[in-house]
Amino acid sequence: MGKGGTPLYHNAIYFYLHFQYNGFFTFTVLAVLYALLGKNGVEKNGNTVFKLFASSFIPAYFLSVLWNGPSPIFYVIGGAAALMQVIACIYLIKDFGKLQLESKFAQWLFTLAMFAFALKNVLQLASAFPIVANLAYHSRNFIIAYLHLVLLGFISLFAFAAIVQANNHLITSSFKKGILLFLFAFIATETLLLLNAMGLATAFYNEQLVVYSSLLPLGIAVLFCSVLRRNFF
Repeated sequence: MGKGGTPLYHNAIYFYLHFQYNGFFTFTVLAVLYALLGKNGVEKNGNTVFKLFASSFIPAYFLSVLWNGPSPIFYVIGGAAALMQVIACIYLIKDFGKLQLESKFAQWLFTLAMFAFALKNVLQLASAFPIVANLAYHSRNFIIAYLHLVLLGFISLFAFAAIVQANNHLITSSFKKGILLFLFAFIATETLLLLNAMGLATAFYNEQLVVYSSLLPLGIAVLFCSVLRRNFF
């Protein structure tokens, strides 16, 4: 349509991403988490958490258009939605804090995932302020680091934790090593992205990013091989 590079182009991409990770992925994770909390009798704030997230995630899309300097009403609506999600996250953490699992490894992974989710919501609220919105716009690596925090730090680590919790008797040391390798790669790439976004040059930045990024699928491969050996050999 000849709109490449225009505000419409960027806002369409952000629309897709927002409803993917704030909508589909987040609500799927919360459903699984509260099913687990319900089994352990600690889902006290589940309805409150759902109502706050469900009513705020659509207007929270306005946070994704602030880079273009829209009308002040967009900042107000987006900020209010972000604040609602921070409040929902507080209720969620209260419920999660009461969860005690037999698998300490699963508990640790769930905790890391919840930390990433809490940090995501705090950063989202901060983005309602013009200075932060403009900062993110002028350095795309801030946006990429934020997306990695959500998709790799929150969604992926939660998925690993759920797998460990559901199949703890099948988890081997090599399976755990695969997860730890994935976690190391996530932290390393996230650090590189943030350093680059802040203008703190690192030697061989692109080469380091390639090397550490390659450890992500390698960690998955170690997990996959561990499962194959455990179930078929």
